[in-house]
Amino acid sequence: MASDILKNLEDRATELAYRYEQLRKSHTRLQSDHLNLLEEKDRLLEHNRLARDKIEGMIGRLKTMEKGND
Repeated sequence: MASDILKNLEDRATELAYRYEQLRKSHTRLQSDHLNLLEEKDRLLEHNRLARDKIEGMIGRLKTMEKGND
């Protein structure tokens, strides 16, 4: 009886340790993915800013040309 309880407890402890290790690895992967996504977001925001600046410059030049034709 006592050996069954100890065996059950040992099995549960082993399973808990296994699940903990899985969660730890998963957490590490998620942290890495999160950092990668933050870096990608920064790159995309910068790309967007550069594109917006370029388009605003083109619009400004077009307006200047339009005023010159009046």
